[in-house]
Amino acid sequence: MMLSRYTYILLILLNISCQGQDNKKINVEKKEIEMFTDILNKSNYKNTKENFENINKDIIGISTHDLKEGYNDINILDEPTDYQISKEGRYIKIGSDILPDIDKIKEEKLVSYPYMKSLISLNKILYLNDLASILGTSQKDIDLARDIVVLFNFEKNESFLKKVSDNIGDWDDFSNNFKLSMVFYNRDHTIRKKFLKYLSKNNELIYHITFYLADERKDIIKVNKISTENVDEAIAYLLNLGLEGKSDADVDTDNDMAYRLLNNILISHPKIVMSFEKNNYYGHEDLRFFVKVFHTMQENNDQTSEVKIYYIQDPDGFTNLRKDKNSTSDIIQKIKSGEKIDVLDDSGNWWFIQTKSGNKGYVYKNKIKAE
Repeated sequence: MMLSRYTYILLILLNISCQGQDNKKINVEKKEIEMFTDILNKSNYKNTKENFENINKDIIGISTHDLKEGYNDINILDEPTDYQISKEGRYIKIGSDILPDIDKIKEEKLVSYPYMKSLISLNKILYLNDLASILGTSQKDIDLARDIVVLFNFEKNESFLKKVSDNIGDWDDFSNNFKLSMVFYNRDHTIRKKFLKYLSKNNELIYHITFYLADERKDIIKVNKISTENVDEAIAYLLNLGLEGKSDADVDTDNDMAYRLLNNILISHPKIVMSFEKNNYYGHEDLRFFVKVFHTMQENNDQTSEVKIYYIQDPDGFTNLRKDKNSTSDIIQKIKSGEKIDVLDDSGNWWFIQTKSGNKGYVYKNKIKAE
């Protein structure tokens, strides 16, 4: 079908309009990059081409040669972040929006914006390991500090690492790639053993990370392109963190948090042991020892007791599955009375359970009955 003369002219005009908008966007973006670069230079940010390329490759996990002119979105572990990178300016930008009315903003005013101060600190820390910026960010902008350490794998300053690990935040607020970046390096997906040791004193966080890797294992391998071996090795490392050095000690398996975690993982994901055995427990002898303890105890329990079936019993007709061990914590799900559940951890007054829909959380023990 032939286009009419007027339709043809309209298409040409639309094409010209789109090209005009694209050109305007490119020009505004170029103007912003020039301004930001100038402000960074005046803030003693001197980033050489070689340093820019090396940091991008070794820490952020991207190749500078793949970057286009203008801004490039930064993806971490195959998922988007709220950061962009400029090859021309040799800096990373926070957010994706171009500053409005860039032509009307005076440079001396822009440099005093909190946003610009954060951008300067981000780049000085990542590319220059600037101590003043590290100190200021750790004290005044913990959210940015977390992104620098976690998403961008920055580990060059011990006090900065400790500050972030002590203020890691709420697990449910994290994106998937943030959760995974606590465990894996961007460049090669190997385990961040140094950072995880800092996090290991937070038992609840280690619990969340380990179960996340085990529960979401298939999606992590498929979506985030992390190998099966790397995921399983990370689970083994996390389990061994709390067990290390305990194989020669008298461990109270009912109350030891590290053993409880191992116990609950092996009950929920029994096949994970096959991966451990295949890879010689990744060299973790304490993990090997306590896996044997677990199997021995399971065999003894099978011989001496019947399997208990747990269910909810509440006079209100339902009970709340909560995120944490208290009655004011967020409600994950309402569980009807009579519904069967799996008890993963029965220590303390709040039991860690899993519902038939797969949700995990805490229920007060007097709401749970056994038959």
